[in-house]
Amino acid sequence: MILAIGLDDTDYPEGGCTTWQANQLEKLLSENGASLIERRLVRLWPFAVRRTRGNAAMSLIMEVDSHLIENILHEINIWFSTLLVNLDTNDKSNHARPGLVVCEHDKLDESIYWECVRSQFTDINRIIKDPSVIHYACSELGKDGLIGAAAAVSWKPNVNSTYEGIAWRELSKSGSDRNIPANAIDILEKSHVNTFMNRDPRYDTGLISPRTPCPVLFGIRGWTYDDTHNACLDISKLDWQENIADFAIHRTNQCSDDHLEGILDATVLDQPIKMR
Repeated sequence: MILAIGLDDTDYPEGGCTTWQANQLEKLLSENGASLIERRLVRLWPFAVRRTRGNAAMSLIMEVDSHLIENILHEINIWFSTLLVNLDTNDKSNHARPGLVVCEHDKLDESIYWECVRSQFTDINRIIKDPSVIHYACSELGKDGLIGAAAAVSWKPNVNSTYEGIAWRELSKSGSDRNIPANAIDILEKSHVNTFMNRDPRYDTGLISPRTPCPVLFGIRGWTYDDTHNACLDISKLDWQENIADFAIHRTNQCSDDHLEGILDATVLDQPIKMR
């Protein structure tokens, strides 16, 4: 059986990271007999009232033998309970509202993804009342995370999909400054031409490392899995002045234009006004 496991809303102002949590969950399930098929990172509607950092949700597509299903669901339940305990300790403002969904692959209607990527989706009942979906959330905190989790699970990648390789730091380094190697961006642009969004040309600054107190060390976006993987391997060999805890490649909807509902022909009349 192929399971789709969605996760969202595990980050908070002082830390946390849904890609890291999904990575930890994947390792746990693999140790218990599941096999990873693909990691998926889905960027959702950027104007959502309760958008998370980057407004991205994660899903793991995993193959599980039928006789292991009960044990896998048991491990997921324990893992999510532990996640809530950790958030209770570290998320002082109770900002995170994690949600996790599990269902058979392709069972959740894709319309959920399209609504979440193009508009404000609020119909959580549509998710939790679906008999094909097992869901985990904390009623005290709120069930917002179920929305992104369901969107990530219901997304059906296509020829417009891109990839992102994410490298994580040791958790003890979260919150400290990242030391980006001076030649990292030049190497990407000269030796890995099928990667993109490595540099902000307006300010000539790099875009591969976040500035938030999360476990992500760097992220590299590419047009194919192999191009992204090779770029990550190359950049990982540079001196980051710290250990790289792990890295993985995710299939994404970035640069797919899925958030657009059509093409608009227009003429720009004035210089844009830069707003925060």
